[in-house]
Order: sequence, then structure tokens, then C-alpha cells
Amino acid sequence: MRENRVYKAYLGIVHGVIEPVSGTINLPIARKKGSTMERIIDSSGYKSITHYETIEVYNDLSLVKFVLETGRTHQIRIHSKAMGHPLLGDWLYSDFSTSLIKRQALHSHQLSFDHPITGKRLNLISDIPDDMKNALEVKQRGCFIPPC
Repeated sequence: MRENRVYKAYLGIVHGVIEPVSGTINLPIARKKGSTMERIIDSSGYKSITHYETIEVYNDLSLVKFVLETGRTHQIRIHSKAMGHPLLGDWLYSDFSTSLIKRQALHSHQLSFDHPITGKRLNLISDIPDDMKNALEVKQRGCFIPPC
């Protein structure tokens, strides 16, 4: 990510419909006092930049592509929450409960970097996992609790 030599893109399912449908989140992230795990948006934190683009809306959920300019711990999770659209299944940063998925709906979708020996650009892509596909299909059918 330094010098834009590494490109990291993620797919996430968030609650609600993000407006505008694409943009940049530039909010500093710091460790939450008293917690070894949780992070917060705080002006004393580290610079953190996430670019996002809504891919598709499924009723009250959205499939979003996130591209990291910086790589802070929990960056996408915290920035999503700060926008008012936390990740589906995120037990730490969301107040929404769900039976649609048993984990946070975030997936490392694309990684690009220069091979350290050949210098050739490598581009690795991973399809969205079945549990995330299933959650979106359930919502697309208008269900609130699977199966439907």
C-alpha cells in the first residue's frame, strides 16, 4: 500500500444503502482505551483512507467494494460503522443482529503487487464466498430470516 505498489480490494455486505454510492472515507483510527481489540475514530489516531463503491443493493443490504489506501486494523469495519452502514454480521462494530451469516460479511477480493524477483505485476482475484452469496440471495427474495 505504500507508494501504491500493493492494491487491496475487499467485498463487504453492509446494512442499508450508502449515499453517495461511491466515495472516500478519510477518518483517523486509534485504539480504544482499555481495549486490546477495538478501534475507534479519533482525531489523535492514524490517518486512514478507504475508497468505496456500491456494487448492488439488495433491499436493505448493499454489496460494496472497498479499496484500502492505508491498512489499519479493522479499517473497513470502523469506516463502515462511521458511515452508519456497519458490516453484516460484525459483532464488534454493529448493533444489528442477523441470522443471515455467521461471521462479518467481509471478503478479500483482489490483491495486486509486483513479484519481488521478476517484477511482473501479479493480480490475484477471489470470488465472493458462498455464505455471502446466500445472504444476498435471501435478501433479494425479500426474506428476513432464512430459509425462505
